[in-house]
Amino acid sequence: MAPTRTKRHRRRLRYYVSNRLISGGTDPSGWPLPAVALEQAVADIIAQHPSDLASGHRICVMPDLQIGDAVCTKAQNLIKKLRKGAHELLPNITAGGQLAKGRIVLNLQTTELANKLGLEPSQIDPSALQIQAPFELRRRGVEGKIVAGDPEPESDRTMLRALARAHISTADLRREKSLSDIAAATRHSESYVRTRAQLAFLSPKIQRTILVGSQPPELTLEKIIRKPTPLDWDMQARVYGFSQDFNLP
Repeated sequence: MAPTRTKRHRRRLRYYVSNRLISGGTDPSGWPLPAVALEQAVADIIAQHPSDLASGHRICVMPDLQIGDAVCTKAQNLIKKLRKGAHELLPNITAGGQLAKGRIVLNLQTTELANKLGLEPSQIDPSALQIQAPFELRRRGVEGKIVAGDPEPESDRTMLRALARAHISTADLRREKSLSDIAAATRHSESYVRTRAQLAFLSPKIQRTILVGSQPPELTLEKIIRKPTPLDWDMQARVYGFSQDFNLP
């Protein structure tokens, strides 16, 4: 992949694009990836790696309990820097990587990793220098969202606000307040209130996933309000992209 830039609405945006797309023509297997999102995904994957290795004393060829605590401390410092977006670390700590369907493989630079962990390069276990993690580009509305590694739940504030407003609106309707009065009070149209009120009829389990941010990444408010919400909870799970066993006990 090669870095490239484009301009949209007077903003300069960075991307990483498959070389075969740059050379001309279209290729459905090519990747155009937003640079900031890809860099943060790589940083998060690398951050998780030393944490897992340190907790299992698997960084060194010969585990040494005397230096184990010091290595764990330095590993935590590296993790914090990467998760805060210290992307300047990436060119030095990565030796290369490959993207394939459903996964990413990253190779780490021995000398730099050893330096960050306070070790000699010869002390690093060769198996610690390669990372394999899940990697997908999912559509979320009109944008693509990178899902890599084991992402932490992230709440969608737009969805949370809409869900809260939906329960308020349905409570007003049960108190026999007219839709036109609710719309006037919220300064929205009746159709706006009606389409969003249906979020209150999502299954309790789906609503809990929205609250904690563990819903499928492609599930957006736009996807829910585009069509009437099915009343059957199993049907909701299928329509909104949850796994097949989502509603099973």
